[in-house]
Amino acid sequence: MILYRLLRADEDPAKGLTAKDPNSVVTVDSHVSYGSYGSDSRYISCSKTLEGINEFASHSKTFPRRIVRIELNENAPDINIIDLTNHYERIQHVFTQHGINFARKFDEVLVEGRIRAECITLI
Repeated sequence: MILYRLLRADEDPAKGLTAKDPNSVVTVDSHVSYGSYGSDSRYISCSKTLEGINEFASHSKTFPRRIVRIELNENAPDINIIDLTNHYERIQHVFTQHGINFARKFDEVLVEGRIRAECITLI
């Protein structure tokens, strides 16, 4: 699976990516609805499309705007992928209209677990 991510200023793709709080109990709905304005979560937000991540980046206050391409094995045992572009997966996890709109607009996919450096390419 190919994903894209707008890096935070404190993220170094050469070291891999981890969620802000891997032990968090924040729900998918809360994470998607409130993003960086909410509580730290165990999810790493990505986009399934380059168009989605560019749309997200156009609204971001993050500078410099560094986007990475991530290539993940969907069957890897150390990660969990929640593909919110899939309607059936989205209705299981996202309940607020605000969150639904964000997930659709940015083609959001969440990753639980560490994304290894060798899976990441700066574009």
